[in-house]
Amino acid sequence: MEKKISYEEIITALEEYKNREDHSERLVRDITDVFKLAQLFQNDLQKDRAFNKEAGIKATLKNYIPKDSFDYTKIRRRRKQTIKSVEIEPLTVEEKLYIEYAYNCYFKTLGIDVPESEEELKRIRKEFDNEVSQAIAEGKISKWLKNTVEFPEEEKLPEDSSVSKTRYEILEERRLRNIDREKRKKAEDKFLKTVEDALDKWMKFGTSYDKLNIEKLHEAMKKMEKSSILKSLSIKESVEKTFCPELLDYFTQTLRNGDESHVINCIWMIGTIRRALYNGTPSNNYGEDAKPFKKYFREHYELPFDKVHGLIEELEMLYEEYKITKEYIQKFQ
Repeated sequence: MEKKISYEEIITALEEYKNREDHSERLVRDITDVFKLAQLFQNDLQKDRAFNKEAGIKATLKNYIPKDSFDYTKIRRRRKQTIKSVEIEPLTVEEKLYIEYAYNCYFKTLGIDVPESEEELKRIRKEFDNEVSQAIAEGKISKWLKNTVEFPEEEKLPEDSSVSKTRYEILEERRLRNIDREKRKKAEDKFLKTVEDALDKWMKFGTSYDKLNIEKLHEAMKKMEKSSILKSLSIKESVEKTFCPELLDYFTQTLRNGDESHVINCIWMIGTIRRALYNGTPSNNYGEDAKPFKKYFREHYELPFDKVHGLIEELEMLYEEYKITKEYIQKFQ
């Protein structure tokens, strides 16, 4: 029969232990810290499992993440491509979005709302590939972009005829308007240069627009956004999900009845558990020969906290990069 030791029971024992004159601050701190680590681990783990459940998230996004984040999964490593003896980093999420922006602008110049067929869409994309390639080869990509991109017109504010303005006020308004125009022009030029750099890097790969798989990128980001909406696990839920009942009972009994030697053994054991959970192998058969219990964890975890957290952090940063870049591009559409 599995022992049922609740989190509240351990916390009660911990509070009672802290009131003892001979209590160990180290033991209190170590138990508290390993419980907090369990909470961080379980919250990252549920995100990782949600991303695994949605097909296409990791498969699509793996090439945008440093290879070390995926080493443990045996997924194909992200490699630099060598072109004419020059190493080029793969296109980033930002660069692909800028390329998509240039394509959308090109598509608008054709005056077509929706392609009549898949064949027509492929033809249009092929023509886009050729135009960009030729413009770069001829050193005219800046000119091509300026002729292709159409920025939104300046918003015209209605005149307030109910208020008479002095000559100074009118001149000041014009001066500020001209400053705003100059700022807008500088921002547009900077934006176009960023798009130009992305197109130039893309052409060095000799890859067609179709092979950029931008649609898959959007789909993966939508799934990731949906999968990220998860209720955070409390420390109570995390502790009870992570550690086996025998271990929790051992902590409770040590806090209530343990002498100095028991406390020292418990501190040593927590160090072992913390290392395993943080960057080791959190296996469910850890401590098989230890008594009075045989397991530390409720299940075998393939990855420790630092690996899971590192990957989740990379994926979340990638999503933020995607979202911020889309918002930035929106200003010029």
